[in-house]
Amino acid sequence: MLDPAIWQELRSLFEGDEAGLADLVRTFADDSQRTLDRLADPGLPAERWRAGLHRLRSASAGIGAAALSALCADLEAGEPPGPDCPGPLLERLRREREAALRALGGATGDPSETQETDPG
Repeated sequence: MLDPAIWQELRSLFEGDEAGLADLVRTFADDSQRTLDRLADPGLPAERWRAGLHRLRSASAGIGAAALSALCADLEAGEPPGPDCPGPLLERLRREREAALRALGGATGDPSETQETDPG
């Protein structure tokens, strides 16, 4: 779900530049995937885990992906996963990211934003 106030603010900043807005969404999609890929490292130190979540939380909040941002904040405040359990947490993050991308794709009218590829 998108935060309507943030999304409206972004639309007004881009003043009808739908291509620019779509580029912003693509940048978010690419950057958030890279962050999730880094978080998937089971040997990632706790401070790097939190830094990755903070980065994803900030980017999500900035583009209006409120549910993903809230999930990142919850995980950032908790204990980092041990080497045997990042999978379930990452799956939750991936699902929220995919939902955000679907919503963003619908909001921009760009169907390519709703297409996800399986990186694994």
